[in-house]
Parts: sequence; C-alpha cells; structure tokens
Amino acid sequence: LSSSTEETSDFLVECGICYAHRLPMEDDNDTEEEGPLPEAKCTNPSCNRHYHESCLFEWLHSLPTARVSFDRIFGSCPYCCETVSVKIRNGAKRH
Repeated sequence: LSSSTEETSDFLVECGICYAHRLPMEDDNDTEEEGPLPEAKCTNPSCNRHYHESCLFEWLHSLPTARVSFDRIFGSCPYCCETVSVKIRNGAKRH
C-alpha cells in the first residue's frame, strides 16, 4: 500500500454504531463546516471498531449494566463485548 492509500483509508473510517463517516452538525446554520469523525475506538485488537463519542455515549447510556466513574461511562463494545468507555457528555444525567 502506498502512503496516500493508507491515509485515505484512515480518513474513511465509519462509526460502528451509526455507520456514518461524519455526523451532521447540531446547529441549524447553513455552514459548510462538517461534523465530527469517529474518535473513540475499541481497544480489543481483534475488534478495533471506531465510534463517534456521542454515538458511543448514547449506546453505553442505554445499557443497564453500564457504570459511571468520575467523568466516564463504561460498558460493553457492541461488537466484541470488550469494555469501552467514553467521557460523559455535558448535561447528561445517569438514570
């Protein structure tokens, strides 16, 4: 693989939950600014899935077995069940 091919494949990582590369912007302004890329990742080398932090937060927040420690929420990867975590989003409350 050439370095340009490797860079392109890294750029085209999609979220393992919503299957989108970039999330749409949350505001209603007609700006050309693009949303975030998947920045969270499962640490299991066999899985190695990427997630948008907001998607992973929503996934973990919906799990009855998820646990919160300080500013992070922990739970299972949707693909391999390895423990994954993400920073708790501002304004979110644990039920």
